[in-house]
Amino acid sequence: MDVSSYTANRIAQVDIARLSTVCNGYSELCPRQFSDVSFLTTHNSYASQSGLIASNQDYPVTKQLDDGIRAFMFDLHTASTTLNVSSLIGNSKRQNSPAQIELCHTSCYLLDAGSFVDQLVNIKTFINAQPKNVITIFLENFDRFSSADIQSNFVAANLADNLFNPNDYSHNGFKWPTLQEMIDTKKNVVVFSDTISDQTTYPQIMLQSTYVAQTSFEVKSGAPFTCSLMQSPTGLTLMNHFVYVDQNILNSTFQVPDSSASSTANALASITSQSKLCLNSNPPLFPNFVALDFYNMGDGFEAVASINNVSLTNVGTNVFPNSTSQSTSKTSSSIKFSPVYTATFLSSFLLFLILFCNI
Repeated sequence: MDVSSYTANRIAQVDIARLSTVCNGYSELCPRQFSDVSFLTTHNSYASQSGLIASNQDYPVTKQLDDGIRAFMFDLHTASTTLNVSSLIGNSKRQNSPAQIELCHTSCYLLDAGSFVDQLVNIKTFINAQPKNVITIFLENFDRFSSADIQSNFVAANLADNLFNPNDYSHNGFKWPTLQEMIDTKKNVVVFSDTISDQTTYPQIMLQSTYVAQTSFEVKSGAPFTCSLMQSPTGLTLMNHFVYVDQNILNSTFQVPDSSASSTANALASITSQSKLCLNSNPPLFPNFVALDFYNMGDGFEAVASINNVSLTNVGTNVFPNSTSQSTSKTSSSIKFSPVYTATFLSSFLLFLILFCNI
């Protein structure tokens, strides 16, 4: 079964000609259930700091939104404040920020992209300007924030009223609404978290494993992609399509993202090859989310349009006209660490010299 015939079978009864609007840039997507749509997704969406070894993207979330990305992956961390080094790098504003959740990659000393609520404000700004869109947010709740803490950030960003509530569609067994329904009811932001603490009080913060099964997120550059799931199918499929390369640092080997390797992985043939593996599996798995590193390289938008069986359209917007690249040339040979990490190391080393070397 190929991509186009599979998708066509799922929407065969839809009269597209009667539609008078667009959803996520395509009129064909409006009558489809959320579960019947594929979304281009950015892996570690926030990690776009210039030249850092832990960066997965070239562009910030604001430009991703304007370019057409509608699904995002955020890692939630407690801000690293053990050593107050902000004065060393002129960044005291972040340390004094009221935001309780930071977006960091592995450690906030390695890559700290700022507060979670700031990115939610960007998404709220986009939704207000472009309301005919459905946005999905994946949360890797690294430091096990409570559902109340996560919800409070959505409240602070004035985005809580837009959150999709599965209880509204569970009266006779849960069934995903169409994109049009989600847009019309203004419940067009879907949130999945890998851990939650209170599903009863905060049903909008949905446990990812209940709704989404994903493929492996540890694929070395050059290795084949598969559609083997890390858990049993749950209805939605997150097709991870990014790679890592081995980087030797101080005689140790680390797995790091790489733009050159991603350019190859993001080619149309590579993405559609993995999507066909999913569609031809038993049972068939529709790749609802196609997660990429360095989404601007390769053919991600074309591949997802193909999965959705629509003709590729420019869905770009200009909500954030001043949003530009945060990255310079990024290759596997360029090794840089965040200013916070560097300052922390230097301050720790200086403290060691003072205490133990009597300087």
